[in-house]
Amino acid sequence: MQLRFPSIGRAATTGYVYDTEAWTANNGGILAQEILQYDTMGDGMTAHTPNYPVRIEHAADYLLSFAEYLLSVTDLEEIKRIYSGVHYRLRFDEWHRESLAFAHSVRYVEYGEDVPYNKRKTHYYSRELKKVSTAEKLKHDRRWEEVPRWADGGVKAMVGLLSGDRFTYWLERIWLYEQCYQFKRSLGEWSDSVEELLEIPESARPYLNTALHSVRSVFKGWELLDAARRGASNYRINLPLEKTEEAA
Repeated sequence: MQLRFPSIGRAATTGYVYDTEAWTANNGGILAQEILQYDTMGDGMTAHTPNYPVRIEHAADYLLSFAEYLLSVTDLEEIKRIYSGVHYRLRFDEWHRESLAFAHSVRYVEYGEDVPYNKRKTHYYSRELKKVSTAEKLKHDRRWEEVPRWADGGVKAMVGLLSGDRFTYWLERIWLYEQCYQFKRSLGEWSDSVEELLEIPESARPYLNTALHSVRSVFKGWELLDAARRGASNYRINLPLEKTEEAA
């Protein structure tokens, strides 16, 4: 699936593309392989260059431009096509609170000098089971990993425990950091901002949080509207039967 839409902030020079068939080598600075741009040279939406990756500096403009494009789609079948075709990372699905709570609870235990060496235990954690244990038999169980020294309940530690090295694209990392940050805030705990934790360039920070939640709000809105349509449709289908039963 490929979607093309104009830029809000760079309309005179840039067009944007969302292409689920695209593949781009990830050099660490791109949002995701399907998130692309091209140069228009001031020629409307006409492409004067091949598509190339959008970098973190233009994340907010891409996402808010994408949200505006999605809001312009009114055809129900087209909405369904886009919703089913967009990669999960751009729908910004929420992490389960249970997973966030588990990652927050995993802490490295630092033993004091007064604790004999033979009394110290290695702590293991399992993402799959969401448990922590000191059982020595788990050392060679692939479902369990040793609790790392950096596990301190902070946002960075939570992200590391939840994702390991899986999330290499900026878009995925930013959203997971945002979820962990909001979880800590809900507990009344302080944390540096997501932008500071990820050392996002200053030029990329304005509107970034707004952009993430704007795109997510569109997709959540579509889900709610679909649920409302299905509810009304089911009622309409079953209403004649209920009327007949009342008459009897």
